[in-house]
Amino acid sequence: MSTSVLSVELFADGTVDGLGGVRHAAFQTVSVMTTTGFATLDWASWGTLAALTLLALMFVGACAGSASGSIKVVRHLILFRFARHELEQAVHPHAVLPVRVSGRVVDDPTLRSALVFALLYVLALALGTLGLALDAEGSTTGTGAFTALGAAAACLGNVGPAFGEVGPFGSYAPLGHLSKAILTALMLLGRIEIVPLAVLLRRSYWRA
Repeated sequence: MSTSVLSVELFADGTVDGLGGVRHAAFQTVSVMTTTGFATLDWASWGTLAALTLLALMFVGACAGSASGSIKVVRHLILFRFARHELEQAVHPHAVLPVRVSGRVVDDPTLRSALVFALLYVLALALGTLGLALDAEGSTTGTGAFTALGAAAACLGNVGPAFGEVGPFGSYAPLGHLSKAILTALMLLGRIEIVPLAVLLRRSYWRA
């Protein structure tokens, strides 16, 4: 679906003609989802719809067990099934409706783990975006609001390039020291993952 949206956007803007648009769209979709950071075109110059599509893909990630960053597909699937379960449970409060993924029942600890991870991920993204936006207020080399959001999402998901001046053909070098420190912290959170790093930083963990 994302490949189709990007292909239509490229055709409409006249960026790429023919099957080349489909090829570039498919490549960028896979590259962003798998957080490999490769680019065949400067997607920072694409239209708004393409930018929003790529931003959404930064939150997807690849499959469980892979070395990719972001939230991962299986967590999205669990959260979607859990949300559907809660809606059905509201309609039929006395029904026994277990959450299933691939035919297997997902236990409560796994549900809580996926939910907590997603909430902490969004919180880290919001704080990182806010920090970048505030740093941009007092800097001539700061980022705009959407660029700040894209940079935070790209670093937290370990995607690499984002939008604007930090796009595939751009660089993070012009950003201020505070912005670089924020993005470094987001990359660390995204690479190690939020929960293990939070546990590692707790004093009670080292006293156990």
